[in-house]
Amino acid sequence: MGITDRMVRAIQGVFHISDHGVHPGEGFQCHALAEKFKNLKAITDVLEYVNLIGERGLFEAIREVVFSDNTVASGAGLMLKGGATLFDRDLIRVMELLIDVEMRSFSGLDVRVVFLQNIVTDVMPGFGSREFFLGYADYIREKHGAEPGFITMNLPRLVERLLEWGVENPIVCSSINKAGYFMNPDMRSYEQTIREKPFRPMAMSILASGAIPAQDAVDYVCGQPKIQSIVFGASSRAHIAETKRMIEARWGSASS
Repeated sequence: MGITDRMVRAIQGVFHISDHGVHPGEGFQCHALAEKFKNLKAITDVLEYVNLIGERGLFEAIREVVFSDNTVASGAGLMLKGGATLFDRDLIRVMELLIDVEMRSFSGLDVRVVFLQNIVTDVMPGFGSREFFLGYADYIREKHGAEPGFITMNLPRLVERLLEWGVENPIVCSSINKAGYFMNPDMRSYEQTIREKPFRPMAMSILASGAIPAQDAVDYVCGQPKIQSIVFGASSRAHIAETKRMIEARWGSASS
């Protein structure tokens, strides 16, 4: 169908890319997946850690995740003494370790963007966490050779903070649709931010969970300036092909 971009999550036991492939029952090999999808967008699986913290507590959750991967743990120079992990309790360092664990699922694949989920991006700005976001952006670029991306349910606020903190031309993915579905605080501020702020918007939830006819949804999103990427799901190959056709037709007519 000509689609070379795919947005995937590293979910243990559900979607795991390794040296032997992805979804063993489907017969995909890692090299075949890499050839088919040239431009992968990876989403860090924060919910897995949130659930683990709820079950085990913060300290034990981090200890279990990091030391379940001996390569990451030894590479970080961590040691165990009396059952305790000896590291300096630096939030940035912990974040880097968790990213390394996640990114091992995509070893050998061409990952262009690594997204931080909204469960983090929509909470951390409230704590004035400039260093956390800058640390994330720098680490993704320098260690993993990819672009940092951010998913949010409040695009205007996050874009303002990222630009204020010095994250240049950030990639920000958010719900953008004609119904205003999950567009906080409102559609008008989204549209103004997209028009006026120097960032790269990526649209998701364009159908508003089925509340908007597909053609109307595509017309609205493709009519917004600067949007060059749209994330959409579909229940069949035919639905994917039809949505792709509508998007290409709308963008084609806009440029002609």
